[in-house]
Amino acid sequence: VVANGGHTWIEVKHAAAGAGVHSSEWVGSPGHIKGLYQQVTDLLRVAACPSHNFQWRVPSIVLVFAAGLPDREAVEALQELGVATLSGAKCLPDALPPAPPPPTHVNLDITAMCALCSEVTNGSLDRPEVVVWATTNRHRRECVQAEKESPLKLVEMIANRPLCASQGTVERFETILYKIGGELEQRRWEGEWRPRVRVEPKPLTTPRVASLDLPPAQAEAFGTGDALQAVTFTANGKAVRSIASRGVQLVTHCHRPVWLVGL
Repeated sequence: VVANGGHTWIEVKHAAAGAGVHSSEWVGSPGHIKGLYQQVTDLLRVAACPSHNFQWRVPSIVLVFAAGLPDREAVEALQELGVATLSGAKCLPDALPPAPPPPTHVNLDITAMCALCSEVTNGSLDRPEVVVWATTNRHRRECVQAEKESPLKLVEMIANRPLCASQGTVERFETILYKIGGELEQRRWEGEWRPRVRVEPKPLTTPRVASLDLPPAQAEAFGTGDALQAVTFTANGKAVRSIASRGVQLVTHCHRPVWLVGL
């Protein structure tokens, strides 16, 4: 069972209560049945795979012994391996190790920058220019309607949190901003957001992101967040789902896409 949002793996064991390190439950039957020790070491090896890291931590392993704990020596041996032991399923979930706190730093990709700077999310929904803009295609109309029904509130979510982004991501966004963004949107970026963003001058990545063979812009954005242990804000839910389907759980916050208006 995966618990605590991926931070904890739980396995229920039916070994006899009081079983010791010399018992068949512990040592198994060579060539036939894996003993508890071998099962646990195999599980620890799988948990340590980079693809199973969540928030840059190896999942903690909890063994629940339905019939009661093994003997003291066996429990101590498991604890030395870094495995927690619980007696009986009734102890869950109160006895689980606490999940680590969420990341403090926020990594912005291009779509998050668009959402922060757009007139759509900055109180201009009723301006005639925005109303006209929204009539020009379905995506714009849906963008405005979604904001009316449920404001995005990204500003509140990242208030007082350190922001970061890769140099390439900032450059790509500014190319878009100065091509289709309006004066207000450009000034919002230059005056409010660009001064807050710590820009990483060199591309960053991690082995698990590098192994995904992502398009360059995605690799740089997600690689920077993973390398800096920051939560990546993005509207690219398709990419996040594709990455997850390949066994890599990146730390992201997915929001709906918001377009620059040109005002």
